[in-house]
Amino acid sequence: MGPFHVVGLDDGTEFMVTNAGPYRQPPPDGDPFAAPCPEPEGGWIATDPSRATEEHLQMVMRTAEREGDSAGIWVDYRFLPEMVDEGTVAPNDVILVAAFTSDLVRHEAELREIWGGPLCVTRHNRSMKELERIQAEIASEVGDQLGIEKTWSSIDVTANEVEIGVVVADEEVREALDERYGPGAVELHPALLRVQ
Repeated sequence: MGPFHVVGLDDGTEFMVTNAGPYRQPPPDGDPFAAPCPEPEGGWIATDPSRATEEHLQMVMRTAEREGDSAGIWVDYRFLPEMVDEGTVAPNDVILVAAFTSDLVRHEAELREIWGGPLCVTRHNRSMKELERIQAEIASEVGDQLGIEKTWSSIDVTANEVEIGVVVADEEVREALDERYGPGAVELHPALLRVQ
């Protein structure tokens, strides 16, 4: 068992397979974890390498997550994965990205008191609390009302959206979700795509 690329006919009650083959990996869209801020003059460098440790990284991430308008925190690793195993990761190799819905200047100043490594503070439209609420609603009453056949769900902090795995993504369902939550709040990932 595993993923497959399947083509077939669906009459609303039955799905008849007309062609099947190995799964086709979609082309990469680039690095979703890349820092969205422009590179600072002089490059991404640690302002205080003594505060660019793993301990400081964990502290600053917890601080950012406690803010009511936090929209997600992630790390842009600027090195090859094998460098971690070799123990050659330097303070300039990790860019902390913290997204908020407002007051970026205050948030950046507070985070810089803790984190001495490269920092990117950016604005997102929806907070994590709002994304979690949307995810919970679609998992229960809203999803049921719209007849969404859900297979999985997650929150993509880099894209600032709720991702929902569905069997089929009808255009009317997409429009209903956009109308309820705003464009870009929910991304549907269908297992089956209409080819007509």
